[in-house]
Amino acid sequence: MGKQLELCLDMWQLLKRHISVAFNEDDVLARLDDAGAPWYPKAARKNWEAAAALFLSAQNFITQHETLLSANNVMPVSFKTDFTNASDALNALLTSFHQSQENTDILATNKMTLNNALYNSFTGICLDGQQIFKNNEAMKNKFIFSVVLEMVAGIGTNGFRGLVLDSITNLPVPNALIKSPTLTGTYTTNAEGRYEALQVASGKYTIVIEAEGYLPQTIELYEVDSGVVHTLNFTLVKQVVTP
Repeated sequence: MGKQLELCLDMWQLLKRHISVAFNEDDVLARLDDAGAPWYPKAARKNWEAAAALFLSAQNFITQHETLLSANNVMPVSFKTDFTNASDALNALLTSFHQSQENTDILATNKMTLNNALYNSFTGICLDGQQIFKNNEAMKNKFIFSVVLEMVAGIGTNGFRGLVLDSITNLPVPNALIKSPTLTGTYTTNAEGRYEALQVASGKYTIVIEAEGYLPQTIELYEVDSGVVHTLNFTLVKQVVTP
């Protein structure tokens, strides 16, 4: 597409020379503007919308002033056809490019929709299994989301770590609990308010944090990526005790 654009730009420069010869000197700048000159700088920088506007303006100009441009053999007889063919070829490439982009966007949207549907279906199955086997701990544990993910994808160096602080004093909150309904483990902050949840299967989790004397917090659909240890910090608000 870049080479076709260069060809069209070269042909526009030829048209510019034809205009400079065919029209009076005082009239040349206005005629060049009519032929799309204001679009040329952006078109030369591969702005495709500007390129389309440039060559459309040029084609219209050639059609409107063909007689004057062709007088005294200033513009070759074949120039109009050559310019039109080059412009049409570029427009065809631009159309194909835009369609490809649209198809890519549609595929990405469809993939996201499908992934969300699969996630919702999968988590629903897990919750149903836990309810059905609520009196059978061994079977119930087999329907924990993270356990099933580990069985399918395996555990890698995935997870999250972070710091839990008091919202007012900005001091660390020790012994805070970080957990998830779909994680087998519970993670506790140390004296410095730090925690680590490592070897967590990639996927989306609802994460809950609780600490004595503080309001609990919940993060919905937090995504853990494969091969990544995310940083997830919390700021807890103290619970107001009514006398």
